[in-house]
Amino acid sequence: MSKRMSDKEAEELRALIRNAPEGSAIAEARKFGVDLYSLVENLKLTPAERFRRAAEETEFVGRVRGTGRRADS
Repeated sequence: MSKRMSDKEAEELRALIRNAPEGSAIAEARKFGVDLYSLVENLKLTPAERFRRAAEETEFVGRVRGTGRRADS
């Protein structure tokens, strides 16, 4: 069974991101420019939903570059 992150878990993670201890991996990732809130939003999806979204984005990039083909062809 694929589980989504609950709203409560997501809020707890957002609070941890906002109040990350100095020197922690979260604080370092934020300083490096990682969009941690985007990661939280992705974790609210099931693994199947994340895979489907990644496949759609890959297909879009391929079409933009002129190298992609449609999924239904």
